[in-house]
Amino acid sequence: MDYKFLSLAILVLAPILPMLLIMCPLFPNNAVVVRRFAKGFASLHFAYSLLFLLFFNPDILSMSFPQEIFIFKSSWIQTMGISASFAVDGLSLLLCVLTSFIFLIALIVSKYAITSKHKIYYSLIMLLQTSVLGVFCSRDIFMFFMFWLLELLPIYFLIYLWGKENAQKAATKFILYNAFGSIFLLFGFLILYHYSFTVSGVLTGHIDSLSFDEYINPIWFQIVTFVCLFIGFAVKIPLIPLHGWYIPAQSSSPMPVNIIIGATTLSMGAYGFIKFNMQMFPTAFKELAVIIMFLAIINIFTGALAGFVRKNIKDVIGYLYISLSGFVLFGLTTVTQIGLTGAIFQIFACSLIFSALYMITGFIYLRTKTYEIEELGGIGRVMPKLMYFSVPLCLAAAGTPFFMVFPSELMVVIGAFTTELFEQITFQLVSISAIFSLLTISACILRFLHKVFFGNILSQFGKIKDISMSEFTSLTFIVIPVILFGVAPMLLINFYNNAVSIIMDILRT
Repeated sequence: MDYKFLSLAILVLAPILPMLLIMCPLFPNNAVVVRRFAKGFASLHFAYSLLFLLFFNPDILSMSFPQEIFIFKSSWIQTMGISASFAVDGLSLLLCVLTSFIFLIALIVSKYAITSKHKIYYSLIMLLQTSVLGVFCSRDIFMFFMFWLLELLPIYFLIYLWGKENAQKAATKFILYNAFGSIFLLFGFLILYHYSFTVSGVLTGHIDSLSFDEYINPIWFQIVTFVCLFIGFAVKIPLIPLHGWYIPAQSSSPMPVNIIIGATTLSMGAYGFIKFNMQMFPTAFKELAVIIMFLAIINIFTGALAGFVRKNIKDVIGYLYISLSGFVLFGLTTVTQIGLTGAIFQIFACSLIFSALYMITGFIYLRTKTYEIEELGGIGRVMPKLMYFSVPLCLAAAGTPFFMVFPSELMVVIGAFTTELFEQITFQLVSISAIFSLLTISACILRFLHKVFFGNILSQFGKIKDISMSEFTSLTFIVIPVILFGVAPMLLINFYNNAVSIIMDILRT
């Protein structure tokens, strides 16, 4: 059935309209008016994104809601075969809904963290939302790359203008690392574009028309292109040693920007890796799977150990994020249905859980003016509501049953034990080591809980206030899906199961 009121172009580009309205000189330069207008639009946008889920048929193997924007009755740049086309499958649609939800939450809590330059701030947030949604919906490699680059600009200014200490240095690191990765990404896309034309004689950037593995005979050529794309996506994941921008950016950013970065970077990087590296270069992927697997294990162990010794609560959360993001790549390298399913589930789990954890650290800072663990202690006695949210979220991050991370990590480990790609003993030994890394992650989480919320309360924190009703509501909106999808993971998995089946069919050829 054709649902004409559901337009991906509107979903992606709609945030541009409120951005332009807010920046208009005639729009009131009043913090309350700007904030309420932005939140009102974000609420409508999230509701609109849910309509796509409501009318989405997960049993259809083809892309859904296809659409192309024509300019003067022709494609975007027709002579070069570049089109402004959009479409989604179960995975990309879920990521769009997640993005819209996270941006709504970030705008709600911006009331407490943003106290200046409101018109610029909310305009940048809207531009950033469009760029992230464009990455998930684009069906042309140049459109994809345009939105990928567009995302860098608002984040740079959001860190630079509203960040705390070392904000300029952190913003510079962010732009340099991501520009470095984008150069490799562009180089890989240009190779794809040129080689496709050489083989087929048709200029096209349409992703569905770029089936390269059947044409590219030299495996070294595939590997070179694969590595270029992998570097570009690995910076976003973030994968060690290309993670140098992540901790400084998160440490210096205000709370709403922490939430957005924590929810979008892993999803963008992993989505790009799945869409291009795995689906376009299955042969090269299987050749390099073991190397990527060991890089993932390094991420898991190094992130957990670094988080355990850090004394800044934002750094602790940041390194735990890096550690758990390693399970995404590890699951993808198993090349099994259950491993891929678990890896994708982990993307959603990390995005939700760490958005909430960054929110909690922000609420703590607003009241105590410190992120240092040694300067905190026992605040659970004066902030019981915040503590009640922190305990289940920390347990979820530690992989406790009935929370989101547990089913994803369980599926990844089972996938590693049942893989037939290489010698099973290799994956089994690595899986056992990954399981033991969960002990370090759990120890890190328990240390965070004990030091911050339990123990003897410091005298200067005896009169701080607990979270407000709007803060309570924001955390509730995230905790509910963390528990719901932990208890009933198939509610989420059913939407992207067919996307995983398509990937597996490509990898088996």
